[in-house]
Amino acid sequence: MLPSDPGTYILVLRCSTSRTIRIGRLGKLPLQPGWYLYAGSAFGPGGLRARVGHHARRAARPRWHIDYFRRCARLEAVWYLMLRVGIICKGYCGLLTAVE
Repeated sequence: MLPSDPGTYILVLRCSTSRTIRIGRLGKLPLQPGWYLYAGSAFGPGGLRARVGHHARRAARPRWHIDYFRRCARLEAVWYLMLRVGIICKGYCGLLTAVE
């Protein structure tokens, strides 16, 4: 179980098939089979446990971009750091990157 402390995390996700998904206002995104990483921060109530717990479930009503992506990708692992200051780029808290 993850701690309820604030921190920064990376979700390790795997997409098994090629498909195109719609991600909110971003529109359509083509996905290829492979590994993807999503980096985020959890500084709100419940910290890492609450935020990663949300991402571990497939949201019926997507809130964040990753919620749309989770509909077709399996969560394989979570890496996290308990830091009070985020290590993610200030201007962008979400990152989807294909890892080959």
